[in-house]
Amino acid sequence: MTKARALGAWAFTLVLLAISAAQAWGLYSISADAGGGSLSVSGFAAFPVIGTLLALQVVTVLVSLLVGPLVIRLLAGALIPFMAWNVVDVFLNATSQIQLTVTQVLADQTGVIQDISSNQFLVESSSNLFSWGYLVASGLNILVLSLLVAVTLKPKVAKTVRKIDKLPEDLWSDQR
Repeated sequence: MTKARALGAWAFTLVLLAISAAQAWGLYSISADAGGGSLSVSGFAAFPVIGTLLALQVVTVLVSLLVGPLVIRLLAGALIPFMAWNVVDVFLNATSQIQLTVTQVLADQTGVIQDISSNQFLVESSSNLFSWGYLVASGLNILVLSLLVAVTLKPKVAKTVRKIDKLPEDLWSDQR
């Protein structure tokens, strides 16, 4: 695998992570007493560490453009435990973190701190599958990071075109 393809795959998984984390993981309708409207909670709001991990990986990809393959392998290997921890955290705590975020936002808006199950300001709630999309994208990211660690990266070899040196034709040698 070439360095350019590996970094391209890594960047692609980062885009998938950012898109899936930016979507609304939970949608809530709020009563008119609390200001009305709807409230959406994204993955970035529910888990602020997602933004930090994405920024860390973007910086690592940019640094990887400047360093050799061994350093890329070490950096990718160092990121795997953090991403694995994040996957476990999101898998186990997504619902509770989304509800906690909604509770905090409603407490800021209304000044009343209530549990989400007994909150009088919530009219309707629904959850999306974007948290599962984030988990799939994280798994793909961990797979790409593992491949970067396991596979030796080859530098891109430019094809050289062999030129046949032709000497200019000598006009005096052809005359007889």
